[in-house]
Formats: sequence, structure tokens, C-alpha cells
Amino acid sequence: MATFPSPTSASDVWSETDVYRAVAGGNWPQFPGAPTIGTATAGSGSASVAFTAPSFVGSSAITSYTVTSSPGSFTGTGSSSPITVSGLTNGTAYTFTVTATNSQGTGPASASSNSVTPVVARSFTISPAVSGKSTWNLDVDGALALSATGTWTIVPTGTFTVSAKMWGGGGGSGGQGGAGGGGGYSTGTVSLTTATTYLLFVGQGGRAGGGGNAAGGGGSADSNRGGGGGYSGIFVSSITQGNAYMMAGGGGGAGGGGGSSGAGAGGGSSGQNGNNGTGAQPGGGTQVAGGAGTGAASSASGSALTGANGLSGGGGGYFGGASGGDNGSYAPGAGGGSGYLNGTYVTSGTTTTGSLTTPANSGDANRGTAGNASSSGTAGSDGLVRLS
Repeated sequence: MATFPSPTSASDVWSETDVYRAVAGGNWPQFPGAPTIGTATAGSGSASVAFTAPSFVGSSAITSYTVTSSPGSFTGTGSSSPITVSGLTNGTAYTFTVTATNSQGTGPASASSNSVTPVVARSFTISPAVSGKSTWNLDVDGALALSATGTWTIVPTGTFTVSAKMWGGGGGSGGQGGAGGGGGYSTGTVSLTTATTYLLFVGQGGRAGGGGNAAGGGGSADSNRGGGGGYSGIFVSSITQGNAYMMAGGGGGAGGGGGSSGAGAGGGSSGQNGNNGTGAQPGGGTQVAGGAGTGAASSASGSALTGANGLSGGGGGYFGGASGGDNGSYAPGAGGGSGYLNGTYVTSGTTTTGSLTTPANSGDANRGTAGNASSSGTAGSDGLVRLS
């Protein structure tokens, strides 16, 4: 610490010359100047404040900086910029000032920073990991887009809302032509609760004939019948109808036979009916019942979540598309599954039906190929779940 020299006057009164002599000799205690404030950036219950060191450091080196909030006078201390201030209340607006300290004391405060409002971090753990990340922060890592069939488990680190978009899988086509139905679309603002387990499910595109059971849709081992597209959705705790927050319906599978016609698209409060050119059509699923069969032999009705299989074409499931038929010269395409919104947890939501082979909301820039229907013996495209 600096040592004060003695004044030259007999009265022990410091003259201007005495002060000048002490300053010039480095023996006059001088505090640092005010730092230059930079940008404050909000976090969750915190803020990071950037600043520039003062040009005048005083009579000794700066040892620390202190950032102080207004309101609340919460502080953070560090040796360099930026400094984080914790303990802030989410939803409250704050500004900040910075002071510098040396061995002589603390200098004047900087000007106030910009105003920021801390918010809950919209982050969650996710398994399996996505892009190598087992924790995903929507505001740092960007939107989460899952576009291949499968199930992901997320657990939010706070309570917050997300904007969700999803498409169901498109319907498949068998070996004798015909087109599958397009996937349905659902969107809305979804409320997620801290430490609660949610499941994000991406429906599989309906398989080409003989491709087996589509996840969430109807399937057939017959090479002439396309499988139904699977629903996509957000569920709490387990993938069951009662635990659904939001779903997008899958498209129906194409029928077989030389005169087969296209299947019904998924989505909306009622999935689109299948087509067969003549006679009865396999029904699309609704939010409370599976789609009806045609009444012909072996035309089954859909069940909860999953569409049916039937030689005369299956009815759409509540949400998953059914497989196409192969019975007679006008084998019907199957019905699509409906969408679903749980009004307790989803606000500003809509669910939309596709138009035959065209997925619902097909022009959305975030869709990519999700929900595309198939033709000429190919599989439909998988669905998509996107959170932002």
C-alpha cells in the first residue's frame, strides 16, 4: 500500500505542491477509473455482463471487478470480463453497473448496461443423443428436428413451453401400383414440466409391399399391399393414447390389384377415407374411433393408435394409417389416421388432413420430405417431430 509523505508546511496542511509531489512519486492513493460497460446477456436466473477495463488503473494494479444489478443489488465478482451475476428472478428486468478495485479501494461505477430479462433455460436431456448432444438447449443449439422413425426420451431441466410441428408417416405402395396417402400435420405450443419424462415418437413411413409392420401404422406381408404410415407424437410417461399431448396422423397404404386406387391421407380430426373406384371405402380414423372397414370380407376396422390389415382394405387407426387391400379388381387403398391435440397442454394448436398423396401443410419450409406418400412399390417417407 502506498505510503503518504509528510506535508512540507509546519501546519501539516497539504499544499498543492505537496499533492503534486506525492502523485508524481507514486505515493498518493488513487482508485481505478470507471470501466466501460458492454452488453448484458440474460440466462436462466442469471446474466452475463461484458465490460472493458478502465484506461486509468490508479496507483496500483486492478485486482477485481464487481458487477451489481438493479434492482436487487445482486453482485458477481471476477478478474476479467465477462462476469456472471446469479440469483436473479426469471421474468424480472435488470440493468447492471461495473466497478474496478485495486489495493487502494474501489473506483466509480460504469454507466448502466442494457436491460435484460432472465428466462428459464429451454433445455432438456435427450436419449438417444442427437448430434452428439445428450442435453439440448433450444435457445442455444437451435430447433430439435427428428426426421427418422424412432423414440426419443426427453426430461426438461425447467418448466417452459415449446413450439411443436409434426408430420405423420406417408403411406406405402404395393407391387401392383396405386399410391399411398400423405401424412397429416399438427402444430401448437406445448407446455413441458421440469423433471417430467416425455417421449417424442416419429412415425415410420408405410412399407413397400411385404415390408412388414410400420411403427404406429398397419402393415401387411403381402407384396401387393402397401403398409400404413405411422403417427408421430409427443407423449408423457408412455406411448399410449391416454398419455398423448399431440399427434399427427399417418397416411393409409395403397391397395393391390390391377384396378387399385389411392389411399386416404392422415391428419385432422378425422383421417381421410381410402379409395377403391367402386363401392364402399375403408374409413379414416377419428380421435375417438378407428376407421370402419368396407363391409367386404376381411375388411377390418382400425383400432386405437394402429390401423388395420384386411384383404379388402383396413380402416385407419385413431391416428395410424391402415394397410391397403388386395381383394378383387378394385382393391381399395386404406384410410388414414387422424391427428390429435390435448387442450390441457397444447395451446394455439391445429391438426390438418393431407390431400390424398400430398402431405398436410406440404409447403412448410421445415417439412423436408416428411410424410411423403409412395407410389409404384416404394415405401412412404418417415414422419417428423420438430421443437423450437
